Amino acid sequence: MFNNENNLTMKKFIRSARSDYMKNRFLKFVLFSIVCSVLLLISCDKTKTDATPPIFSVPFVDPDKVVSFVGFGSDFLDGTFCPNYEVTVNGLDVEVFSASAGTIKRIDSNREKDPHNPAQDDFEIGVVPFKNSRYMIIYDHVKNLPPNIVVGAKLQPGDLLGNVGYWSMGIGRTEFQVNKYSDYRHRGAELSICPEKFGTEAFNDAMRVAHAKGPISPYVCMRETAIP
Repeated sequence: MFNNENNLTMKKFIRSARSDYMKNRFLKFVLFSIVCSVLLLISCDKTKTDATPPIFSVPFVDPDKVVSFVGFGSDFLDGTFCPNYEVTVNGLDVEVFSASAGTIKRIDSNREKDPHNPAQDDFEIGVVPFKNSRYMIIYDHVKNLPPNIVVGAKLQPGDLLGNVGYWSMGIGRTEFQVNKYSDYRHRGAELSICPEKFGTEAFNDAMRVAHAKGPISPYVCMRETAIP
């Protein structure tokens, strides 16, 4: 009797061990298949990244309405550098314009990042200058977007994007940034590039006029690149 019980217990243990072994093998197989599928998709992606840089020909805000201008690459207190042109303007009705041609790839609500801060009640608009471009142009702190400003919309230089976001006591603000990525998927920004590098003479002259209205930094561009 005792031996029979031992035999039954041993058989149950063996069956359970075999079952666990088969389950583990199946899970490993599924995991291996998923990893292989992902790697295969990546390796089969023949899409060519377009490295053509954007061209900025229209100022993103009226330079005559600027009251302060933080130049690209300005030092922050935490040891990082400003990755964009950051301007404040006189009035909340100041308009923000597309500086170049492109396609709107994303529109993100800043309110979701900080719902209790009235200075974040606006949007960030990401624009790609060309199909499969490695660059993204970012217009941050824009509100009152027109109905045609949606993901997928085509833009031309000078198109209205909306109004500046709120800063304080009737002062508005907006930011203009160019990120350069490793490929068209825009997975993790490599660098922010000073917009002056991609500006026409008219665009860069307008930025210098804006900077002169209220220079927070000595120059429009303090450095060529920054970590976004």
